Amino acid sequence: MQIVTGERLVGAMESPNSVVAEFASGRRDTAELFVGADGIWSTVRGLIDSSAPRAEYAGLCGVAGISTLPGVEPGVWNLTYTRNGAFVYTSIDEQTQWWTAQIGDPVKPDLRGVDDAQWLRRVTELFPETMPRALLAAATSIAASGYLNVCDPIQKWHSGRMVLVGDAAHPVGVGHGASKCIEDALELAAALSSAPTVPAALMAYDAARRPRMDKLLKHGHNAGAGIPVRLSSVRVLG
Repeated sequence: MQIVTGERLVGAMESPNSVVAEFASGRRDTAELFVGADGIWSTVRGLIDSSAPRAEYAGLCGVAGISTLPGVEPGVWNLTYTRNGAFVYTSIDEQTQWWTAQIGDPVKPDLRGVDDAQWLRRVTELFPETMPRALLAAATSIAASGYLNVCDPIQKWHSGRMVLVGDAAHPVGVGHGASKCIEDALELAAALSSAPTVPAALMAYDAARRPRMDKLLKHGHNAGAGIPVRLSSVRVLG
């Protein structure tokens, strides 16, 4: 297997027996099956269906970090809801905590140039409850920051020889992105191993995955699709 990085997909052409992928560099690759695992901003989605919905800003931005703070019970997702959004934290080990703050902002803010100190100051002001404040005071690093996005349901997951998996097909939020992509891969592999042709396999994959994903999409919608975490145990503070 060859892994190629630094390429940008710009097009794909299907024939009855193959797919030719075209890249901005001029490179072309041919295969029997083209799997689009390119996330919520999927290019492959638009190649399969030019009318497919595109992701949009969800009215939330977020930041995540790591803190060193002993005494937090391991194995529990802790959640604080406030008027400003949500603050979630959990233990990585007995000394180390992971946290994320999701901040409501109807106008997409410019996050360029916001340094760690500015993030910590802002999040502390927005989430003044005891545990968020303690975790932020003990923060050792900011792990990531960015925007939360949503996408309308995607009706067409495949063509004859191109197929979507993961957030490219069904961005559900509520903490299910990576796990659902893994499930998709297993279901797709099973369909390919048992169906007589690639197009038949893609139809079988679609039929097998739709009911579960429709259920999760409904759950995400009911939850507001704004908290991208799977809450196995929840404590609401404040």
